[in-house]
Amino acid sequence: MDQNLIDHFEDLLESDQNDPAIQYQIGLCYQNGEGVEQNGVQAERWFRRAAEQGHREAQALLSAAQEQKETLGKITEDSLPDWCLRAEERDADAQYQVACYFLEHPEQGSREEAKRYLNLASEQGNGNACTRLAQIFLEEGRAAEAVAMLIRGKEKNVPQALELLAQCYATGTGTSRDPQRAEELLTQWADQGDGEAKLKLARQYKYGQYVSKNLVRALSWVKKAQMAGITDASDRFYAEERAKETEQAQQQAQFAEALAKAEQGDAKSQGYVGYCYYYGKGVEQDYFKAVKWFRGIAEQGDMTAQGVLGVCYLNGFGVEQDQVLGVEWLCKASEQGVAWAQDNLGVCYASGQGVSQDYTQAAVWYQKSAEQGYASAQNHLGNSYFHGQGVPQDYIQAAVWYQKAAVQGDVYAQDNLGRCYQFGQGVPQDHAQAVGWYRRAAEQGHAGAQTNLGICYYSGWGIAQDYTQAVYWLQKAAEQGVTDAQDALGKCYVLGQGVSQDPVRAVAWFRKAAEQGNIMAVNDLAYCYKNGQGVPQDHAKAASLYREAAEQGLADAQNMLGMCYYHGFGLQQDYTLAVYWFRKAAEQGVANAQYYLGICYGNGQGVPQDHTRAAEWFCKAAEQGYVDAQYLLGVIYERGQGLPQNVALACEWYRKAAEQGHEGARRQLAALGVR
Repeated sequence: MDQNLIDHFEDLLESDQNDPAIQYQIGLCYQNGEGVEQNGVQAERWFRRAAEQGHREAQALLSAAQEQKETLGKITEDSLPDWCLRAEERDADAQYQVACYFLEHPEQGSREEAKRYLNLASEQGNGNACTRLAQIFLEEGRAAEAVAMLIRGKEKNVPQALELLAQCYATGTGTSRDPQRAEELLTQWADQGDGEAKLKLARQYKYGQYVSKNLVRALSWVKKAQMAGITDASDRFYAEERAKETEQAQQQAQFAEALAKAEQGDAKSQGYVGYCYYYGKGVEQDYFKAVKWFRGIAEQGDMTAQGVLGVCYLNGFGVEQDQVLGVEWLCKASEQGVAWAQDNLGVCYASGQGVSQDYTQAAVWYQKSAEQGYASAQNHLGNSYFHGQGVPQDYIQAAVWYQKAAVQGDVYAQDNLGRCYQFGQGVPQDHAQAVGWYRRAAEQGHAGAQTNLGICYYSGWGIAQDYTQAVYWLQKAAEQGVTDAQDALGKCYVLGQGVSQDPVRAVAWFRKAAEQGNIMAVNDLAYCYKNGQGVPQDHAKAASLYREAAEQGLADAQNMLGMCYYHGFGLQQDYTLAVYWFRKAAEQGVANAQYYLGICYGNGQGVPQDHTRAAEWFCKAAEQGYVDAQYLLGVIYERGQGLPQNVALACEWYRKAAEQGHEGARRQLAALGVR
């Protein structure tokens, strides 16, 4: 979600919530999902508060919503059987209305039944049904199907279909990302829509939501909204700036009043003045002055000031950094029960900041804070249980504390809880639940959760496989510097999954991750140099990169370095070193390395010839389905070379290889008279 929109929403919440213009703006944010998760109930609540104070636009929106409810209200519990009968008789409008009724009243009909009616109506060309079905598909992660339905809705001139389809093109949801097409569709939607649609597009240009930020275009749409009858469009467009100016003036007045009282010795006002300097509320931010005011009341026992003073010393805010003194002040606040100070003190014990590292003490303070409901401490306590740091390892307890923090919106806990569900640690394994928690954190900008959600989309874990969505989330994480996401995004560009195939861009992402030490990316970059994908072919560079990853224990790189030595790719051929690296990879289960190690033993390359050891390694590779190993194992059994002769087993391995298309195995079976 766009940070500008989040900041705007938070500014509105900090403004005068009794102002009907502010109430209306908050309602719009909830209605449109701008800066906050979309919530129709909350939107209606804020619109109603504004309408009760005479706000015309809020009244109009509520009136329109009521008309829609009355339209749906044509179906009642008593009349529902008649509507269903009409729906079954292929009345598309009835099918759509019944579906909407079921979605509004789940106690009357299942979601699946509603989807059935929407499908029937959409097959008859009902554009509203196509659009509503697309919304359901988006909720279910079936993005490509949603886009197909929205295109059909657009063809029927359904305004919402235009808007949603534009959003899909803007974000790359269910289709290739196409900002130009998104802007064209939004322009078409606003041109055809009422003044509210035009004003909404103006706001989108203002904040860069679904379109590039462009104040000139934003103002042109404000003018169009005015011409369409929204007489106060300009006031509403600038409402947040004016509200912010008003809020700043109020804060300045409150600061001045508090400062006068503080200078006369009022402890509460001294704390408020310290707070204002610390956060820059009503006055320019100044940590030095904040510390001055906090110190006075901290020494008098004010627990909040003690905690803030501790944070200042820990981080060197307004004072020379002194972590020991920081811990002392945090201790004073923590012993008086300040939850956030207790959590910070726990972090100090866990990391050894200003105090000897002590996971047990860290867990003690996390527990005290967590029991007061402090979300960050609940997550930290979950980590303690998960890793067995300071408490016995207990995945169930870890999940319990993650859950408590996650429902409060802690993004780290949401990501951690997602992992618990993904791997069945402390909770029953549930990929769909994992996706749900990853999504909550990802939408708040948590890079790790964005990576995990992208991988779920890529692999189809807990959600329909969708490479386009995978790329969308991996891109967000990659741009925040997550190397696993950068490497995964590079693979998407190599394979053309979710994006157009582009080896050059793949190399760019592999390189970013490799330069930060991601050994998988080092290995993938080596592959590109080996095959000349996105870079000029360079076997020596490839071998050097494979060595870098192999020396850090990456099995695939060890296998490839063995191949380089075996074939003399990029370095001098050396069977002894090839065997050395093949063995390391083979012991980690890499089938290709096991096969080549068998070849080396069979031919006496880099090791004394030993048919028995060769057979052992062929066996390991064959059991993993490596077709050439299956064929050679058949040869070994047929000839009795390294294993006792056994024609039946030879045929069995020939058959396995033949089923994978190995021509030599088919010929051997034919020679043995086996079909």
